[in-house]
Amino acid sequence: MPRNPNVTLTAFANSYMGLLFPEDLPERIKAFLAGEKDFPYISVEEIIGLFYIFGKQRGISSGLETAQILQLCGKTVREFDKAVVQYKTNAFSTDSNFTRSKYLKRQLQITVEMRERPTSERLYKDPIIVTDSIIQHISFHNEKYFFQVYGPLKEQEVVKELHRSLLGRVVMVGFNREGEKSVPFAHPLIPLFTHLRE
Repeated sequence: MPRNPNVTLTAFANSYMGLLFPEDLPERIKAFLAGEKDFPYISVEEIIGLFYIFGKQRGISSGLETAQILQLCGKTVREFDKAVVQYKTNAFSTDSNFTRSKYLKRQLQITVEMRERPTSERLYKDPIIVTDSIIQHISFHNEKYFFQVYGPLKEQEVVKELHRSLLGRVVMVGFNREGEKSVPFAHPLIPLFTHLRE
């Protein structure tokens, strides 16, 4: 499995990565591992979206912490870029059995780390598997993508009902589109606001 941007997030434990689109990707991964779907299981016209929240528990406390997070965001994007290129040069990148074997190894690792049988939700929503799946499809479809960082978010930048979740946090979102003006919504943060409200 190519190196994956989620690995870098361990450098900042107070962080969270989540999926925006496609919303049913964990179910597709489950069906893929069961042999009910083959690669690719995300079509070229579908929008893909990820988000990262830094300072999730208590917000960002200093300028130094903000600088460290921005460095981490840059490193995350560089590793994402590198993984996309690696998939383009990997002869097995579109082989369903090869990909299944990688994901099954990751699931075994999760089981060992948890020292108990993990729930299916934990397995199929695993950030490493989800991110790798997204990278693989972006590479296969030769899609453009972008990441945008916002924050630390101020009071006027966040709807009131989400102040507790987002105020003072740094947020990075990524989509398989060319840039901010290419997404099918008024602002790249709108899907995140909708996701957190749900």
